[in-house]
Amino acid sequence: MDSVFFINYYNKIDRPNKTPNYITPNEVFLEFNDQEYIRVREISDNILFKTTYIGAAFFEYKYSKETYEQAVVLLKTEYPGFCKEVYDIVCHKSLQT
Repeated sequence: MDSVFFINYYNKIDRPNKTPNYITPNEVFLEFNDQEYIRVREISDNILFKTTYIGAAFFEYKYSKETYEQAVVLLKTEYPGFCKEVYDIVCHKSLQT
């Protein structure tokens, strides 16, 4: 899951100069299942783009229902199975959105 997240993150967020140099799964994996890759890529889209509640909690916005610490726990509960670095990136990104 982490590898797919990092491919997706690079392609959608961190691609230098937005050149057409997308990373494809063929470049990273010797073998992969298209269906599984698409499923995990969709999860990585969700973790990247549907976790603004973390930033809201960090900045203590009125509509935030959790503290920042609770929001991080919620993130890990909603999207289990990623490494610490992925969660760190998601938290950092949510502070920028």
